[in-house]
Amino acid sequence: MLFSIPVTEDGSSFGLNGILFAEVGNLYGDWTESGRELLTQDNGFRMSAGFGVMIRNPILPCIIYYGVPMRKSDYDHPFSISFKLGYSF
Repeated sequence: MLFSIPVTEDGSSFGLNGILFAEVGNLYGDWTESGRELLTQDNGFRMSAGFGVMIRNPILPCIIYYGVPMRKSDYDHPFSISFKLGYSF
């Protein structure tokens, strides 16, 4: 679930939005990397929430997200920072 809140609204294609989000999902499967086991069967649900900033412009929009797990396992990271540049298609 994602909520976008306009911070600046002047009617042009430029602007700034605040973003609040929440995600729920699970991980499953057997993943390995260089012989090291990363994940075994894990049917538990995870939940995370966070905030972000979107800089709108007509050429190259930019979004930065910061997320924190609300329900996690021992091997999950304490936080996540994501960066997105450009349009989705």
